[in-house]
Amino acid sequence: MSSPKIFAATIFLLISALSWGAVDNPRWVEESNDPTLWTLARGILKDELAPADPRIRRPYKYIARILRTDDFALVLIGERPGRSYHQILDYFKAFTIDLTTRRKSAVADTGFYLWRFVKWAYLDASPIPDTLFEFESCVECESYNLLGSFQFDAKEKQWTLRGWPEAGTEIPIGTDGQHGEQEDYHITCLYAVQDLTKDGRDDIATYCRTIGEKTGMQAATATLYTVTPAGPEKRELGSDAAKALRQQLCTKNLKKEIKEDLCQ
Repeated sequence: MSSPKIFAATIFLLISALSWGAVDNPRWVEESNDPTLWTLARGILKDELAPADPRIRRPYKYIARILRTDDFALVLIGERPGRSYHQILDYFKAFTIDLTTRRKSAVADTGFYLWRFVKWAYLDASPIPDTLFEFESCVECESYNLLGSFQFDAKEKQWTLRGWPEAGTEIPIGTDGQHGEQEDYHITCLYAVQDLTKDGRDDIATYCRTIGEKTGMQAATATLYTVTPAGPEKRELGSDAAKALRQQLCTKNLKKEIKEDLCQ
């Protein structure tokens, strides 16, 4: 028998969907499965796909992924200095296209290095889940590992970046080695995306520790990102909640270096 929590969450999602009308769940569409959609997207975004210098066709641009829900698509365009360059240098920009009106809009002013999809999450009352992804602040540098989220704005009919108080649109989930004024250091994090506040919606929680080259491990911090009726919130978890989160995350199959930094 379903638990009261699962039943309540199901009713919540059904009511939300009815208030919006029927919606299509977002899905990634491969070109081999729907070449017509990809051809249409290339036509709508022809200017964005055109190289800055058409004489030498640089930079090289291409459609990397297309996500579709109803008559709207989220399109990721990859860009690198030239076609022969390694894909690790790819820089991704996201666009919304209305497949009915052919209207297009940029999701953000900036793009993302090493973009990778994580999962869909119902963070608010929308029946269309957020598209969560990881990315890097840069390549071949002292990079920050970040978590971002595309959310669909029903009023504006376009995808946008979800923002959080103090964090902006980027949730830190770790770093490469960093050069500090006092010492070199890195930050290791674990994170979870699930209903942690028991309200029928997903939340994001991070558990992070700074490790200094000289001072070693610093005190860990646990942070909760949640959407309430008043809007998005970011708050630090108390010691008991932080300990419970750590125990939960450390039961997963983690890399050896992460376990040594956070789970011992």
